[in-house]
Amino acid sequence: MLIDSNNGFDSQIKKILNMLINKSRSVLIVFNKIDTITNKDKFIKQTKLEVKENYSQTKNLSIIFISANNKSDVEKLKSTLFSKLNKIIKKISTSKLNACLKKSSSENPHPLIKGKSVKFKYAVQISTSPFVIKIFSNFSKEIKKNYKTYLVNNFIKTFKIEDTKVNLIFSSAKNPFN
Repeated sequence: MLIDSNNGFDSQIKKILNMLINKSRSVLIVFNKIDTITNKDKFIKQTKLEVKENYSQTKNLSIIFISANNKSDVEKLKSTLFSKLNKIIKKISTSKLNACLKKSSSENPHPLIKGKSVKFKYAVQISTSPFVIKIFSNFSKEIKKNYKTYLVNNFIKTFKIEDTKVNLIFSSAKNPFN
């Protein structure tokens, strides 16, 4: 997403960026016309902080500041685009997802629900664009929000996912013996 540094984050930019984060495989934010900003260091620091606060659900969101007029940091943009292209996650195997889920849930189990432990049966990636993982468990509707965040952070850390939001869908595992 290309943003004019003089305009910064307005409400329309925020809406578009939210849509991109939720629907895209990868997002890169580029601020152009950085040469027209008087206090660049302060602007860069404030902008990065604002992005981090407003889009905390997306870890490692790349932000680049360039000046197309002066050709400042255009090479950095090209190299970042090239490296991001090579890092885009296409598919994570179900066995690797399940190993990560098992490790995460054994290191930090979900709190008991109605006196019973939450059992995560298995996980499968159902989409790459946007990145969606479906997890089957008992009590799928009662999984706590902070635990969902914990699982997302573990998936991001384990599989080195950058510049994309990881969505989790919880579904009830059907008992074949009923």
